[in-house]
Amino acid sequence: MNKFGSGEGKNSRKVITYLEMKNKILSTRITERVFRHINILNWLPQYSKQDGIGDFIAGITVGLTMMPQSIAYASLAGLSPQFGLYSAFFGSYLYVVFGTIKEVSIGPTAVMSLLTYEFTNGLGIEYIVLLTFLAGCVELIMGLLNLGFLIDFISTPVISGFTSAYSVIIIVSQLKSLFGLRKFKTKGFIDNISKLAVHLHETKIWDAALGIFCIIFLLILRKAKDVHLESPGDANLTTHQKKIKKCLWFISISRNTIIVLVSAVLAFLFETAGLSPFILSGQIESGLPPFHFPAFSIQENNSTITFPEMCSELGLGIIVIPVVAILANVAIAKAFATGPSFDATQEMLTLGVCNIFGSCVCSMPTCGAFTRSAVSSASGARTPMVGLYSGTLIVLALSLLTPYFYYIPRSTLAAVLISAVAFMLDWNILKILWNCNKRDLFLVVLTFVSCLGLGVEIGLLIGVVTNVIFLLYLWARPTVSIITCKALKVVYRTFQKRQQPLILFNVRTGIKSMLQTTADVKMILYADTEKEIVDLIFGEILDLERSETIPLIEKGTQEHEVTIEIETGCIDDLIQDTLASNESSLNECGRDK
Repeated sequence: MNKFGSGEGKNSRKVITYLEMKNKILSTRITERVFRHINILNWLPQYSKQDGIGDFIAGITVGLTMMPQSIAYASLAGLSPQFGLYSAFFGSYLYVVFGTIKEVSIGPTAVMSLLTYEFTNGLGIEYIVLLTFLAGCVELIMGLLNLGFLIDFISTPVISGFTSAYSVIIIVSQLKSLFGLRKFKTKGFIDNISKLAVHLHETKIWDAALGIFCIIFLLILRKAKDVHLESPGDANLTTHQKKIKKCLWFISISRNTIIVLVSAVLAFLFETAGLSPFILSGQIESGLPPFHFPAFSIQENNSTITFPEMCSELGLGIIVIPVVAILANVAIAKAFATGPSFDATQEMLTLGVCNIFGSCVCSMPTCGAFTRSAVSSASGARTPMVGLYSGTLIVLALSLLTPYFYYIPRSTLAAVLISAVAFMLDWNILKILWNCNKRDLFLVVLTFVSCLGLGVEIGLLIGVVTNVIFLLYLWARPTVSIITCKALKVVYRTFQKRQQPLILFNVRTGIKSMLQTTADVKMILYADTEKEIVDLIFGEILDLERSETIPLIEKGTQEHEVTIEIETGCIDDLIQDTLASNESSLNECGRDK
């Protein structure tokens, strides 16, 4: 019994040890998962006072940039200004917890606003909030399934054509607000152009003058940070010059806030004097929105519109908007990531969480913005804590400043949008692709024209499908390039003149077969080991005991002096052949381009 009992005790101890090991491995995996997906746990324990100061300055700066942009983007999406502010704060808070790139600023953007307007034009706010929720779900699912590789099929030429097209569409759509025209509904870029031409005679001089002045003012302030204060021949700035440079930089990045503030004060002064020369933003609902999940069915005209019916109204927007949002966020993360790589899956998951919970506060679809991310980077952001301060600034604006947003002229918001997206037009890529790759140039033009004529969602789809077709064509017909080394030809000719064999050591099989078809087999010999070299030089029978041959195959012995004789004619031939090779390579590159 004791024997069996002891054996049973040992077995029980083994079972307990195995369970402990299994639980330890499981807890380790859970901990790794938690630290990977809740990124704040990685950097918060090391958070320092210097990090807090840097993040506070960057957060306030980003908040001042985001505030007027959010109001303008809301008008672009066909919404009241407060919905732009609703979209700006909750995503900023969530990115602090889950985000991995310190410069990324989650909020409304030009492309998200434009796409939202394209898919929800004429629909109620319930549809927009539901679109935000569904876009977040798609982003979350793509992150969980590691489907980020699908973004690789959207090539740079397609992205360039798409970006340039939506920039033109935004500029044209804002011209009616810039010129003070009454609101009129449009369907697509071409319809917008035609109706602008019809209503152009209704232009209000005061609104047009204010809008044009705001654009000029914004463009001038944009260049303020690039002013050179150092004297000629002196690259170092004095302390006074450094302070002026810092002030100019802060004024430059805060230009949107400055122009909105000045325009609102000007409009307020006119209103108190009994004049109303500008079309104003109007009454804005103050306070924070209630937290609740979006409605999955609504009552309209004494009938219930179910969830599937609402989804059918949103159409391709449920897929297009999250794909474009992921594309934008991944591009920003690649541009600002400091390490060797970044976690694209985590960025997709974070973006999905931001949109899902953002829909609970009546947010429209959001993603990262290049302009705000650049401002955050230039302001000295240290951690994702920047979002805490920028989001808080938006919350304070919603709580305290919304009554004053009434006086913001619409032409000023249009000027902010136009001056922001005008620099997204990618003209430089056309010249580069014209010289290098006509196929990619065709992709840019096709995507650009398709987005303008058929809509951004159809244009993007056409660009992606065409790009995939080009890839399949190239994969089915791979190009084999053979590069000939001119220097090897010169060396070979030299040995051939002297009737001496040329021994090549450790040559790849492919190169060996190529040389065997283009050169005299007897003149080129091959060796893979030092012993084979000795055999080729001294013959197959070799006495390894002789002191004359041992140093050739033993390592660590005395060094041997090797003299290489090069004839003058050989050097001239080598130089001429090298120059000719470079010139022909350039000509071939030019023809390929």
